[in-house]
Amino acid sequence: KLNNTTKGPAELTLAPYSRHSLNPLLGYKSFNYWLNNLAYSDAVKDGYYDAIFLNESGDVCETSRCNIFWARGEVLYTPEPECGLLKGIGRDKISDLASKLGIKVIQGRFHTGDLEQADEVFLTNSVRGIISISSLQKGHFYNPEGLVIKKLTRAYDMLIKEYLKTFENV
Repeated sequence: KLNNTTKGPAELTLAPYSRHSLNPLLGYKSFNYWLNNLAYSDAVKDGYYDAIFLNESGDVCETSRCNIFWARGEVLYTPEPECGLLKGIGRDKISDLASKLGIKVIQGRFHTGDLEQADEVFLTNSVRGIISISSLQKGHFYNPEGLVIKKLTRAYDMLIKEYLKTFENV
């Protein structure tokens, strides 16, 4: 059984609920989080790490606890905020790091078919960091140790270590 502190590889499912991209509360973690809790609980009960939310148009948004990224080759994809997601701190850091590493980042509106064609999938969360994903609904499999994930994990870990050094003499 997975616990909520795993760094992956983990499995994802689709949430049985959708989001409305114009919901103004989605940009705030402290408001209206009940749907996230329900989707997460359902996913864990069924043996998954987390559940992916789609919006009213079928666009991929995020999971109940994390932002989502996927790579095809060395191009990184992630939903745009207008899809209906919480723009996380980890998400922003990963986008910045990817650009600095020469990895092209494309934000847009994507469907599950785009996810199914990915080589690598991972989640970001400011507490958990980068969580590699091995499969979507036990039917689409990804490389949880792919080149993009390795590069970004190394860079993100270095960023966190540097940040923590600022507290050593406090």
